[in-house]
Amino acid sequence: MKPRIWVDATTIVNQIDGLSHYIVGLLMHMPEEAFKTFEISVLINPAINRPDVEELITSNKFNIVTASIAPIGPQRDWDLGWFLLRNKKKFDIFHSTSTQYPLFLKGGIATVHDLTFKKYFNGRFYKVGLAKMYLNLICRHAAKHADVIVAVSNSTSADLLKYYKNVNGLKEKSIVVHEGWEHIENEADFMITQNIPCKNYFFYLGSSRIHKNLHGLLNAFEIALSRLPEDINLLISGNMSLLSKVEKLKVDKINSQGERIFFSGVIPPTELSSYYKNARAFIFPSFSEGFGLPILESFYFKVPLLCSNISSFPEIAGDAALYFNPFDVNEMAKAMVNIIEEKELAEVLVNKGTKRLKLFSWKQASQNIFSMYQSLAKKKKYI
Repeated sequence: MKPRIWVDATTIVNQIDGLSHYIVGLLMHMPEEAFKTFEISVLINPAINRPDVEELITSNKFNIVTASIAPIGPQRDWDLGWFLLRNKKKFDIFHSTSTQYPLFLKGGIATVHDLTFKKYFNGRFYKVGLAKMYLNLICRHAAKHADVIVAVSNSTSADLLKYYKNVNGLKEKSIVVHEGWEHIENEADFMITQNIPCKNYFFYLGSSRIHKNLHGLLNAFEIALSRLPEDINLLISGNMSLLSKVEKLKVDKINSQGERIFFSGVIPPTELSSYYKNARAFIFPSFSEGFGLPILESFYFKVPLLCSNISSFPEIAGDAALYFNPFDVNEMAKAMVNIIEEKELAEVLVNKGTKRLKLFSWKQASQNIFSMYQSLAKKKKYI
């Protein structure tokens, strides 16, 4: 009988995000040898209506197990805890693919995408305090009780060892498996041209959460305006309604002299290509990222990358980015000006990004995960 692995994909929701790209990317590129060695089941919520998930289900490579489990929060632990208790004899190894490793589980595989909550968190004080306590409890439980911990970058792994340094054996059971980019290629097959609200723009793709540093980006753009041509704009994904009061005032101030900051609204995956390809540069000013999939997206779509010089950015982008200190708005503004003024710099960065992209793939990530399955199964004497 083959060892039975259950892969948790219940964090996938209908809205496409980085976590779902991670889960689907790993599963869809799992090497054929994995299915000869293991019986792999995927645990997923019912009624998920997405083409990539449908492709996963209809591939006939996996046993599909459906269960209504909350994708996030304490309710998830309650739902998943009872589900695992009822089904504990049906699997040998449980692979948690999100940072929310089940509180009721001991053993198996935990995944840590980032520990941003330890440094930056949005919300009111009491909510922040409770949420941080809860997330810390989950991560410490995973650090103590998982057989293997998969970090998506060396930066995330270093954070894990920093914040949970008192957990015995943590370093020995931690591995790093970088993310991939082939999901972009699949989506590009269905890309359509979108009516982009402006031309000649720096493109920002992300939320307005505090660690994304949108406030810093707005301040830097204001500083850069005096040296930028009058037709250079800033295009921000999403809607202005999601900004803080201070950020809205900053946008209004900048646009009072003539509209220079535009908002895209929600960008469907089928329209993302147009936004990247028509950008003068992609800018990623975040204070902290576990990996940073937009880095690979900018490489794939051949747009120059401007990004922070901390966290996981240098590890992933290598020499293919124009870096700046995200805490220094003047330095960020200088990077914006330089990429416009230095005509050859953009081409150099794009060429380096194309080469850099080859270092990452879901195929390689899946192969590494399969090798980890083998090692754990041997240790547990399942094979």
